[in-house]
Amino acid sequence: MQTLEIFQSLWAMELRHPERPEPGVAANFRQAAAAGFDGICLDPAVDEIPECRALGSLFREHGFGCMINAFPRAAEDMRPLLGLARELDACIVNV
Repeated sequence: MQTLEIFQSLWAMELRHPERPEPGVAANFRQAAAAGFDGICLDPAVDEIPECRALGSLFREHGFGCMINAFPRAAEDMRPLLGLARELDACIVNV
């Protein structure tokens, strides 16, 4: 039987408001969990891999799946981006 899983994009949760502070990644994960999402989608470039890797505990804490929209600048960027996807057990990698 097929199931539909809905993932929330982490970048889409950023307020980007000049007068209001960002709630923080942990708060965004809690909000997505409270809204009933199945997972979080990350949009890393290679230089953002360390920050994304640090989110593993939040994925586990909320029982979330991971989806990745990878943004390689060069072909050699694919190996570390796919390594991140493997570490976070991403169900889908869009490039």
